[in-house]
Amino acid sequence: KVDLQGSAAPSIQLLSPRRDVIDVRDGLLVGKSAGLAPVLVAVDGGTVIDFVHVSVRQTERIEVHGFDTAGADVGPLSEPIELVVGDGMRLSPRPYAGADRLVGVATSTWVVEPPIAVVLREGTPNRVRLVARQPGSATVKVTMLGVTSSLELRVVS
Repeated sequence: KVDLQGSAAPSIQLLSPRRDVIDVRDGLLVGKSAGLAPVLVAVDGGTVIDFVHVSVRQTERIEVHGFDTAGADVGPLSEPIELVVGDGMRLSPRPYAGADRLVGVATSTWVVEPPIAVVLREGTPNRVRLVARQPGSATVKVTMLGVTSSLELRVVS
């Protein structure tokens, strides 16, 4: 490990020679279609200094992950959520293809039916807070990347 005061890594840019599979927008990788593509790492002036291959896959299912009070991901939720009126839980939909969890973010749409809870956005496209408003049972549905998943919610007083 080298630590030189006042030094920094060189400014880099990402390049995709297979823009039909993966594109680069504002420094972010954007999957366009299923496939394998190289992503080149270049310094100012266009000199390529490294590369990595990235696999783009179609989302097959969405798993809703929960977060504990410290913000740690507790993994996919497999049981109904039970909350007390006024209580909440942080949730995030995660895309999967087969057994593989896919990386990245996408906008999600949430519906609680009947509306016994409200879904609040937390400033990122893939993280929300579910807050219980009244007692009852409901289905919480999330749609992301064209795939819908649901979980059961029970609210007690």
